[in-house]
Amino acid sequence: EAVKSEQHWHCTSVKGLVFAGASDVLISVAGEAVLCQWTSPSQRHPGVLPRIARSGAAQMAVGPAKQGLVAVIGKGNSVSIVDVNNNQLKCTLYGMATTEAAAVDEGNRKTKKGDPSTAEGASIAPSSSGCYLTSLEDNTVLVSSPAFTDIQVFDAVELRLADEIVPLVARNFVTTAWQTGSKSAIPAVPWVVSTSSGSSDGSWLVGALHRPSAVDGEGDETLLKFWDRKANRLHTVCVSPHNDRITALLPVKRKLPHTAADGSESEQLFASASRDGTVSVWGLTTVDEKAGNSGSRWELRACLGWRGHTTPQAMTCDEEGSVLVAAFGNYVTIWSLDNYTELTAGRIHLPMEVKGVHLHSTRLFCLTTSKHASLLTSVDLLTLKTTKTITFHGKATALSAQIGQEKMFVTCPRKVLCFSAPSLKLISSVPLPAPAVSACVLSTGLVIVWEQSGKVLKLDPDSPVEGLTKINAAMHVDYVPSMEEAAEDSRMIVDEQRDDEEEEGIEDLIEAMDQWNLADDKLKNVNVMSALNSLVEPTAPSHVCPMPSKLLPDLLDRIFEVSRAAGVGSGGHRRNFAS
Repeated sequence: EAVKSEQHWHCTSVKGLVFAGASDVLISVAGEAVLCQWTSPSQRHPGVLPRIARSGAAQMAVGPAKQGLVAVIGKGNSVSIVDVNNNQLKCTLYGMATTEAAAVDEGNRKTKKGDPSTAEGASIAPSSSGCYLTSLEDNTVLVSSPAFTDIQVFDAVELRLADEIVPLVARNFVTTAWQTGSKSAIPAVPWVVSTSSGSSDGSWLVGALHRPSAVDGEGDETLLKFWDRKANRLHTVCVSPHNDRITALLPVKRKLPHTAADGSESEQLFASASRDGTVSVWGLTTVDEKAGNSGSRWELRACLGWRGHTTPQAMTCDEEGSVLVAAFGNYVTIWSLDNYTELTAGRIHLPMEVKGVHLHSTRLFCLTTSKHASLLTSVDLLTLKTTKTITFHGKATALSAQIGQEKMFVTCPRKVLCFSAPSLKLISSVPLPAPAVSACVLSTGLVIVWEQSGKVLKLDPDSPVEGLTKINAAMHVDYVPSMEEAAEDSRMIVDEQRDDEEEEGIEDLIEAMDQWNLADDKLKNVNVMSALNSLVEPTAPSHVCPMPSKLLPDLLDRIFEVSRAAGVGSGGHRRNFAS
């Protein structure tokens, strides 16, 4: 009879109850990692405060009533501080484990039980495969590595460190009994930079950070930080942008269909790929676009994914920023950045896992690798057919190129190969004194390579002999290649294949012209994708996204060229050409 009311809401046992805030509200917490706010004994459903750490809660502590702060200690030794009065999660601090312990724990979770490498006391060294180089404006390179807790800007001309953005990672210190004034501080587990990128003009830098989750089976916790380099300040912090570690960042300069209010004709976007199998597109939102906010902020525009495929391995876009290309395993998917939908005829299947993609005009170039061989394949986006393939001995590591440019570079274990995009013609081959980890291409055409030994090399593909001499003079190399590596490097390109169905595909395109609806003389409203669906993928869904109109001139030029060679002079085809 003494019970006044009962509330049944939590799915697990209640771990803590405290009265907090100026209004003396009751806060309850259980294993759902959610704080519940009760203001009345007869209340049937509680108010839900911001979600705390994903590890749930072990206990709670309350601060002074005027402050309205509640500290929740999670199962994973995390401390979340919640402002009850303003319904806001102030911060989540991790201070109960050291960096070395977190690294060992992460390695133990991802290695099979019984493996000797996971024995007690083992240490996990950072892998050099996570090192990344990104080209910025002029001769500036962005450097990030799993061994860093900051992001570094590197001057490629003078081979020196130009800038170091230390505030990208904040090292917090928390106390075990902060409400009593105790000063016993415990160092926090630092965030680690997984990858970084920047806009082509160098005005924006983006850093993706991660640290191990406190719960077994869950992905890493992530942060995405946008740095305004001109103002030299941290602009936006996105908490948990993905459910697992971010593996790649891509800057996209999108051309606007209409001039913006500030007179700009383009906007800066960034695409992030994660091990959770999604690709997110981020854009800068200003006051004019979203009323009520002061200033500007980077926000999520779209979350793209393809069901059934896992981590995106590589991303690229066209020069106008109208399409986004991402590789998922053996498949390549194309999205339209105008409405963030997948192009129905944009799925390309390749025989091996895709490690790099580059888009030039209407050709998509894919670098696929296996244990003993690598393929550089040219795919025609108008027919989705392979036009040419070059085979390498050994496993290539990366495909680098400036977006939309003709030259592209394949980084092999001991050399860098330069190809011309339209015809896949080998232009030059520059040997490396040691195996390469990562590479990027500057706007000047020079290539910056990060060696496995930690040295940074500058290559000139147009003058490979002089470039190699300059490297050897500037960087002393103690690495001596073995006989097996020398023999492997001597076998470079072994085969070139050209699709025999190219001529047949042109004839099919001519027949598909009858299905097109030419809306005006300037060909502005031609739905190319409907023609591609009828030609390439007859069972495609009814929803069709328009292919960018810049693909039309090349398609029509090819059809005219074939028609002249074949002597097409009359009939329905001439009528379509005249239209």
